[in-house]
Amino acid sequence: MSISKLDRLQKRIDTLLEWQSCLVYLAEEHLTPFDKWCIRNEVSNEDQLFIANLCMMFSLHLYPEKEHPDKERILNNFKKMFGAKDIEISLKTFNNYLEEYQNNQNHFLRWDARELLDSLLGS
Repeated sequence: MSISKLDRLQKRIDTLLEWQSCLVYLAEEHLTPFDKWCIRNEVSNEDQLFIANLCMMFSLHLYPEKEHPDKERILNNFKKMFGAKDIEISLKTFNNYLEEYQNNQNHFLRWDARELLDSLLGS
């Protein structure tokens, strides 16, 4: 790519970032803590779907009816999706899934699992 194309691309990125900042400022009171976390961490819609599925998989383990057929079916689907045999419910495991996903998606920002869960809790 030529220098002039790179310069134009950089200018375009800078302009889009300025607009993003303005829009976030205008909508700030309407955004949830999770929305703000997603903006700060450049989380795409696809990333949000992954996070929702990951949270659902972990929360299903806390469902009171241990032998509910729908729970088992959904958990098995999630285990296949995440390539897991058993799922240990811990922050470390949750963080490992986040890191693996980010490595596979070539993200350049690293997400903090505790910060993510705190933002979801506040939403």
